[in-house]
Amino acid sequence: MKKTTVRVLCPNGIHISPAGVMAKLLAPLSARVEIGRGDARANAADVDEVLGLALREGEDIWIQAEGADADKATEIVCSVMREGVKMLAHLQAASGRGEAAEKKDAPPAAAIASGVRIGRIRQIADDFDLWFASYIKGTPMEEARRFGEAVKAFGARMEKASRAAAGAGDTRAQLILDGYKMMADAPGFHAEVGRAINDGAAAPEAVLRAKETLAKTMLLQERAGDQREVGRSIARILLGVPEASDAGDGTPLILVGEEISPEMMARFPGKRLAGIVEASDSPSGHAAILARMRGIPALLDYADVKSLPDGATAIIDGEKKTIVVNPSGEELRRARGMMEKEQAEARRLLEESGPVRTSDGTEITLRANVGSVEEIEAAQKIGAEGVGLFRSEFLFLGRASLPSEDEQAGVYAQSAKACGEKPCVIRTLDAGGDKEIPALHLPKEANPFLGVRAIRVSLAQPELLSTQLRAVLRAAKDGAVALLLPMIVSVEEIRAVRERLEHERRALFGEKGDAPRVPVGVMIETPAAALTAAALACHADTKTTFRDSQGRIQGTVTTDRYGKTTYRDAMGRVQGSQTTDRYGKTTYRDAMGRVQGSETTDRFGKTTYRDAQGRVIGTKK
Repeated sequence: MKKTTVRVLCPNGIHISPAGVMAKLLAPLSARVEIGRGDARANAADVDEVLGLALREGEDIWIQAEGADADKATEIVCSVMREGVKMLAHLQAASGRGEAAEKKDAPPAAAIASGVRIGRIRQIADDFDLWFASYIKGTPMEEARRFGEAVKAFGARMEKASRAAAGAGDTRAQLILDGYKMMADAPGFHAEVGRAINDGAAAPEAVLRAKETLAKTMLLQERAGDQREVGRSIARILLGVPEASDAGDGTPLILVGEEISPEMMARFPGKRLAGIVEASDSPSGHAAILARMRGIPALLDYADVKSLPDGATAIIDGEKKTIVVNPSGEELRRARGMMEKEQAEARRLLEESGPVRTSDGTEITLRANVGSVEEIEAAQKIGAEGVGLFRSEFLFLGRASLPSEDEQAGVYAQSAKACGEKPCVIRTLDAGGDKEIPALHLPKEANPFLGVRAIRVSLAQPELLSTQLRAVLRAAKDGAVALLLPMIVSVEEIRAVRERLEHERRALFGEKGDAPRVPVGVMIETPAAALTAAALACHADTKTTFRDSQGRIQGTVTTDRYGKTTYRDAMGRVQGSQTTDRYGKTTYRDAMGRVQGSETTDRFGKTTYRDAQGRVIGTKK
């Protein structure tokens, strides 16, 4: 049995999204994995048990695995604990907040989003008494069967909503919905429901009781809310409560309820949702986060949500923290005027921003750094002139299998269309380093950041590269698509990609004159590329480099396979170095290799600084 220790570095700890991703990736493996802190332990593939540990950022945990795939399972768990599989990073870039909104210093509940919207109230009722009255309880065996069917129906509903969210580029919602499905499939939940049914409870009652029991084991309020919401959703299916639907006339909805689920919001994408009103007072709950990302008003901690009549027209004002039911004609005119004013102000800021220029008058083109179609649309609203970097790795992260050619081509084509006549530069897969992709089965390395990663991974797995190149070529028919190659170190790598690209172009389009030509660029981000940029430029159509304001290379930083980092100036002369040993002690040396100081961080997060003689000169916690 293999036992490993790892520190939780995933932002905001292990909540439903990383827990769900971990369970999904562990499911097909032949391994039993437990994680724990002290004497508390959980099955790593059981979302409920993992959430019950309430693992926080900065805590050390142990991992214990056994079985044929123990090593692979341990790698997956370590990846989730360290990075959350990097599933949420591009959402932070899109919203400016994203996952950071889950921190305890999130904005107060009454200030979740500003702006004015007009919509029709849709009550999400959780008054189960009426439905329970008409429910006919069967034998324990019949109730167990009904429960199993309801879980399957709930799972299918989550998968459908997840696909819709993915298609809309709403990865944050997709991850939450996937996590909800995992919670419904959790063995601990099923065991709790089974016990309640055997004790004489009807299936809906058993579900609500089981999820309430699990909710009380959650140390964080938001995670308890997730448990209850999954329970209520399955209970609704068992009781036959009709699903909420829109008005059918295109009128946007204002969802109102005790708690609004991400699944409910996912049913109403884009402009079909005007706002939410809920009794929950948590600004870091999932509905609040999704509302903030969509830019729609969200009123939380509303005293009496049941008093808002279903079907009534209302004006929701995020800035004033009010909702006006059955507004007068004059109030509606004012609200529409305010909405038009908001839109006009946004257009004015965009139009008046004009071209971006440096102090000497050089015009700069600003393009977006994105990971989804949704982010492209958001960036264009604030003046981005196309996409300078589409991070294709987000199609590969957090899944047990690689995306197909059709899936990639669909996303790239949507992105190209969203850019219109502006360029859409797609970076080939940047795997390795801090972007661990389990489906690639990459070997462990002492220094993965400068090992087999990015373009070297693609070249080492020809079918992986060919699939992506074919998808890019197909998308090039829909817009000005270009390729960007990451972590290039030699001319040979550019040549190899160009040859493969031409091969796939001929295979797809033959010798047609209208076959798309895709420009190829390189990223100057490695020391080798920085020092041979002129040679690389001869083989690339475009290049991305990192220099000072005068275009001069200021120096290089290299890290060898053993983790030693060496700093050199623009002339290549060593200026210093640093090394970190297996115990986490970092030692700093000057150009001659002489020790200048060191720092260590203990398990409680206390960092101690020492001088060249090892004397303590300061601490930080």
